[in-house]
Amino acid sequence: CTRLSRSCSTLCRAKPGKSVPFTRHCSLQFSPLPFVGVNQVPFRKEAIRRNALSHSNEPTTPSPLFGAHDSEALPTVRSVPVGLSEDDVELLEALEAAVGSLGADATPDHPLVEARNKVSAAYRDKVALLKRDWTDEMFQGGEGMNEDRVAELEERMASTLGRSGSGLEDGSNLGSALDLVGAYMKNYKLDKADAVLARCAPHVSARGGVWMVKWLNHVSTVRMKQSRHNEALEMLYDLELYSPYDAKEAP
Repeated sequence: CTRLSRSCSTLCRAKPGKSVPFTRHCSLQFSPLPFVGVNQVPFRKEAIRRNALSHSNEPTTPSPLFGAHDSEALPTVRSVPVGLSEDDVELLEALEAAVGSLGADATPDHPLVEARNKVSAAYRDKVALLKRDWTDEMFQGGEGMNEDRVAELEERMASTLGRSGSGLEDGSNLGSALDLVGAYMKNYKLDKADAVLARCAPHVSARGGVWMVKWLNHVSTVRMKQSRHNEALEMLYDLELYSPYDAKEAP
């Protein structure tokens, strides 16, 4: 972390003794932020105690697809996440049927159970990554109604974090945080968007791949709205590194 910017170094120290790999975008200067632990985010603290608001699509039974940390292996799956394609759902149901046919042999270390749990975790991450229902809201109810709606989303996010017992290292929480950033940008709450993106940075970097693409896209958009155009351009160069196409092949 010694070669990184001050703010990036702060993020890398979120887990003592373990730094998180960053790509070239770490040379950029984030807005200075006070140190916040990995499991803390800049949402209303009192909202964590209010669990009345929750996603209508959240299941009420444990599952590797929802609620559990990515590394947990649960022996049964009782629900599938909303948003998967029919083929994805069919595959998950087939895996669950196969595990069910094992009966008492369906122990956590059984190869088929392990395979099912890995596929379940991958699909859970897919749903979290593609989540954008908050971003897609129109926010055309006027300033007052928009403020109330953003506050409701913040409370919902904080409530989810409080119930889950895990922070942004959990894929579902991370996907919701990035979705909230989209809502912030639509309402020009750029400081809040910047703060959440900074908290997400080490967890996105650890996952890499398409997560990094989504994060870089959000950060570059915030930088452009902040009139920090050179930094936005640098982010776009970083984003280009994740493209599987060269300049002639890209659509």
